Amino acid sequence: MEERVVDEHAAPIERAPIDPSAYSLSGTQDTPQETFEETEDLVSWDGGSSDFTMDDQEEPPLSRIDPDDLDLPEPEDLSNIDS
Repeated sequence: MEERVVDEHAAPIERAPIDPSAYSLSGTQDTPQETFEETEDLVSWDGGSSDFTMDDQEEPPLSRIDPDDLDLPEPEDLSNIDS
């Protein structure tokens, strides 16, 4: 994996104080207006090899599979094992 570079001069984000009444269960409260800083300092990451594509073949639900059609191993007889 590639290591990402962290800016040594990055300042911590100053957060506005939270108003507890904004999260009240009362229906009379207005929702708080949030603002977000937009940044153009985006980094494009290369070199990833993850593939999240889904197969087009759909499998039938387990409730509709006939047990006789399954290729299952033979069960073992454990009743004769000494303890």
